[in-house]
Amino acid sequence: MENTIWGIEKAKYNQMANSHSKANIFLWLISGVIYNIYQTNLISFSTLLLIIPGIFVISYASIPTFWVEVKKHQIVPKTNNILVLTLFTIWYLIDIVYPVILSIGYILLIEYILKFF
Repeated sequence: MENTIWGIEKAKYNQMANSHSKANIFLWLISGVIYNIYQTNLISFSTLLLIIPGIFVISYASIPTFWVEVKKHQIVPKTNNILVLTLFTIWYLIDIVYPVILSIGYILLIEYILKFF
């Protein structure tokens, strides 16, 4: 049992964490850049901050969603409950939208703060 993290083998846990983090960083960057292009603001301070500290922001902000992902991999194979399966399907959609909303909110926050300088 000492070769596990949260009840998952370390190698599987590391692979899941790596995959989850890369997906969230990708969604964070793509949605932020698309939002800045939409705002005709691609070359801006907010785009730079989206990249440099932004990838660390999304990495830490995605820890709770990763915890739910781990729980999903522990619960789903053991259940046939349609309600639980439906909730985890809805959670999958939330997990995809989460970094997109955070990215746009982060850009809006940066732009709001920059108005004072």
